[in-house]
Amino acid sequence: MSFLNQKTFPIIFFFSVCCYLPMVALAESIDLHLKNGQYDQAVLKSEGSDHYLSTLIQKAQNKNLHKNTTWLALMHYKKRMLLGLESEVDSADFFLSDSGKFEPKAELFATLAAFFSLQPVKPSKYNPQCRFPARYKWLKKQLKFDDTKLPVQVCEDLKTYYTAMAPESLTVVFPSTHPNSPSSMFGHTLLRVNKKGQTDKTRMLAFSINYAAQIDPEEGMFSYTVLGLSGGFPGKFMLLPYYVKLREYGQIENRDLWEYDLNLNQEQLEFILLHTFELAYSYFDYYFFTENCSYHLLSLLNIIYPDDPLTDEFSGWTIPVDTLKVLRERNLIQDARFYPSIARKIDERQLKMSSEEKDLILQANDKGLTNVKSNLASFDDNKQIEILDFLTDYLRYRKIKDSEKKVSSKLSKGEREVLLYRSKIKKKSSTMTIPAPSINPDKGHNTSRLGLNFGLTDDIEHYEIEWRPAYHDILDSSAGFVSSSSLEFMKIKARYTPDEDSINLQELTLLNVESLEPRNSFFRNYSWHAHAKWINHSTITPTNKHSMLDLKAGRGVTYRLATKYDSLFYGFINGTLLASKGINKNYSILPDAQLSYIVEPLKGWRIDSKAVFQKSVLGNNLEILTLSLNQSVALSQNTNIRLNLQRQWINSKAMNSMSTQFLYYF
Repeated sequence: MSFLNQKTFPIIFFFSVCCYLPMVALAESIDLHLKNGQYDQAVLKSEGSDHYLSTLIQKAQNKNLHKNTTWLALMHYKKRMLLGLESEVDSADFFLSDSGKFEPKAELFATLAAFFSLQPVKPSKYNPQCRFPARYKWLKKQLKFDDTKLPVQVCEDLKTYYTAMAPESLTVVFPSTHPNSPSSMFGHTLLRVNKKGQTDKTRMLAFSINYAAQIDPEEGMFSYTVLGLSGGFPGKFMLLPYYVKLREYGQIENRDLWEYDLNLNQEQLEFILLHTFELAYSYFDYYFFTENCSYHLLSLLNIIYPDDPLTDEFSGWTIPVDTLKVLRERNLIQDARFYPSIARKIDERQLKMSSEEKDLILQANDKGLTNVKSNLASFDDNKQIEILDFLTDYLRYRKIKDSEKKVSSKLSKGEREVLLYRSKIKKKSSTMTIPAPSINPDKGHNTSRLGLNFGLTDDIEHYEIEWRPAYHDILDSSAGFVSSSSLEFMKIKARYTPDEDSINLQELTLLNVESLEPRNSFFRNYSWHAHAKWINHSTITPTNKHSMLDLKAGRGVTYRLATKYDSLFYGFINGTLLASKGINKNYSILPDAQLSYIVEPLKGWRIDSKAVFQKSVLGNNLEILTLSLNQSVALSQNTNIRLNLQRQWINSKAMNSMSTQFLYYF
């Protein structure tokens, strides 16, 4: 999702240096002294006069244009509890009326007044007609402006902007989730402006519309989190060459891309691009879970669906993949196209190679091709081509990976050496096809979840109800998701125990994240996980319960044991803090070791087994060994059943538990 943790740039909408445009004289003299920020006074001065502005205001009032859904969408107005309407745009320069953020009528009248002015709307250099072309286009259509009384201004830079893009259609691009980047855990969405005559090979030369938080790369993790959750970063629309985003997501972050064409006509496309231009100097307060990249992509599209705004589907949080589902449900997108990341391409290649071929590639990467030429020559031409093509991809991947996004366009010495050798083999490379996952991201399970649970803990019954706002855990159906990662937040469990006739809050998971990136000869990835929970914990027996804060983080490695089906073996070294007023020293710090194995023998049936040993080094004296076996079966896209078995020894005292769950995703 794109609340990026990298250095971003100001919005770039122009492809040449913008020059100040000489303002032409108005055809009709106007003595309203219009200046930026004084359009409310101009409206008042025009009342009762015979000026054309007064006529336009009267027509707009008769048609109730300030209540028109398109006007509300153009201004990004939303209903606020007990506050009436408020625009989600947070920069003052977006409004021409002093009360425009809250008053649609005042903003509309001030906009009409501003259209008579030649004064630039700061911080831009453009007069109001050129600064707000979507507003002008829509109001002119509604009120049928008389060009002799309200002359049309020439907007050269707007023409340059539009001509450079040569737009024919729009495509929604979804880079898949990337748990190793805090800003991309949920995925991301952006728009690509497709040029006339564009092909699949030239699509990278098009421009992309990207909304992102403007974050200082030196921002600390604590302030990054606090400001991201509280709207402390400005969010802006940027127009960038698509190849820049393609390289960032597909090569640097190793994220697969999915592309969905939008069903738009040419008039709708133009209106969206004009409104994007309007947002050039404006910003929204960025919230990671609500007003994020995907939310405001939809708010941009709202102007062509004003009667049923797309953003109305999201009142609490916005997950990028859910925005794709909304677009599909509205029949606004077509089937997806899949583009694998460079890491996936390398992984697919190495699966088809022998150990001898892999060793040769790794030696060539480490020592240079010259040192392995004799070994390479022992293969026939076709096999040499496969090895050299693989080596070219891998050298490029390593260069990008090691450069921390400051990638030189120049070939490295190793790349030149490989390409020179390859040029001597006068045969074409075979086309390599990377199969797309069987399920598109927009057709995976829904991200909110409700669960019902029956369990036994040492023969004591309990019943639980669980609610999880978002998003996905390791045992959820992998269809449409990255199967080796988990990300959950604000999961709540309440438990009823018949023997005690009591209902208690059993667990509150603030955050649970896990990234299991398989490690092999070509990818030296580390896996990691972390969680922050409040739990009602049974430390010795089910009746000895304490409210406890449970913080855990760890790092480890993951290996894929089989390629026929999802099969991962992983191990972690963790650190855990348990804090509670109900135990002697109020806290325990426990290093621990974990071994786990997860496998999906049949599609939709996932099995996860774990062994965890914990021993405290500070605080209360605890030694805990936990063995668990958890199984999950997807009954349909949005239903799932689970069986969980666990045996735990706490200071040598054993406790057994089991539970069955029914889960519904909505």
